[in-house]
Amino acid sequence: MSAGGDRPPQRLEVWAPDGIGEVRPGDDLAALVGDALDGAEGVRDGDVVVVTSKVVSKAEGQVVAAADREQAITDETVRVVATRPHDGGVLRIVQNRLGLVMAAAGVDASNTPEGTVLLLPADPDASARALRAELQARFGVRLAVVVGHIAVQPAHDGPGARVLVRSAEDDMFREGTAEAYARGYADGSSGAPAVP
Repeated sequence: MSAGGDRPPQRLEVWAPDGIGEVRPGDDLAALVGDALDGAEGVRDGDVVVVTSKVVSKAEGQVVAAADREQAITDETVRVVATRPHDGGVLRIVQNRLGLVMAAAGVDASNTPEGTVLLLPADPDASARALRAELQARFGVRLAVVVGHIAVQPAHDGPGARVLVRSAEDDMFREGTAEAYARGYADGSSGAPAVP
């Protein structure tokens, strides 16, 4: 018996197709993903295709020369939210140029050629829309495409995930603990009213 009365129970299946090797700048990502999906019996109407932002970045040529990953992080940073020292240096939680708050501005140095780093896609919403359009045309079904954590809804293009980026006023993670403590201390010392 399902919780929805006469409605049949819902099922979620997750699978990863084989067949996509190392992606390089200029590769046709829609063709690579489409071929892998063909080899795994294709897709059905309403399916969600998830592609890592790293693969999208590689295909779009977001690989940049950088002798120092830390400098690349600084270049991609709009605002530092929090820092935490560790044995290998300092972890930075920052707001990047896309408005996303994340570790290291999304800069990735793993599995990239020596002396290079990988940046996030320049416009993840556009990347997801383009990939979805090409896959829908190929398979003749309605799909949603998720790029990393960036999604396009299945029925239409819509505003994309950019609308989910919080403004500074609504961002609960605007400050790290050290910054919040310093602000609180300064407010307390000056007699300013406490912020709820």
